[in-house]
Amino acid sequence: MLASQLLPDRTCVGCTRQVEWGCESDAALPQFQLDDEVLYRCPVRGFLEDPNGFNHLFSAYRWAKNGHFPDPGTWLDQPSGFMEAIDLIDRALEEASEEDKRRQKYRQAAAAAASAAAPKKPAAAHSNYVKGQ
Repeated sequence: MLASQLLPDRTCVGCTRQVEWGCESDAALPQFQLDDEVLYRCPVRGFLEDPNGFNHLFSAYRWAKNGHFPDPGTWLDQPSGFMEAIDLIDRALEEASEEDKRRQKYRQAAAAAASAAAPKKPAAAHSNYVKGQ
């Protein structure tokens, strides 16, 4: 689900922040923004309210990315709302991918810093002493 990829901290089971995140009505603060589109409701909520609609949209998205459109013709012949949805999904996936890359880079930097800060074990002392001589 795209919303869960973009907002991994948003899980509905056991959520105690429904008022703050705009689960039942608009939140006081924006919950999500992609370009000029600002949402005051939790983006996960739309999927929960109409999962079949989102499943159809994502299925159509996959078909369109492979060159199979819902209406005859090329992409110029498709409904503008559908093409806007395709563009929105592309941009959201790109942002999610960039966020994944930033998180990966942060985790690698944190692991490197932790490794550098860890106390070093002293090297075993080498001796020319051979047991039994």
